[in-house]
Amino acid sequence: MHFQLRNLVWATGPHDVYTLHRCTVRHYDCLARRSSVALDLSGDSNGVGRVQVSTLCVKEGILAAGGFGGEIVCRSVGSRCVAHRARVSRNENAITNALEVYTSPGAASPRILACNNDRALRQFDVETFR
Repeated sequence: MHFQLRNLVWATGPHDVYTLHRCTVRHYDCLARRSSVALDLSGDSNGVGRVQVSTLCVKEGILAAGGFGGEIVCRSVGSRCVAHRARVSRNENAITNALEVYTSPGAASPRILACNNDRALRQFDVETFR
């Protein structure tokens, strides 16, 4: 474990909790008492590659995970396909420290705000990832 890990548990409501376990984000349904894999980032035949997750955010129907290599991976909560995956910084110390998903007034889709160790704050449109 790393001393800077943050936001690795996310509750989207009174009965839904997302947690990190190794390189997978798991969804726990408290009513059904059932746990399932919401996002597999272990690199084992997921098409995404291995991402060591350092932060997590689940809001506005979007699941976003940030990694120790400056990666961001996101997808819709109801989908099994990764919508976007990118390494947003080439700095060797560009750990993604925090992610926030929000809806901006007048915007067509939610946005992701990412903070990395390279002293940059980046904003992405969820649909286009620009």
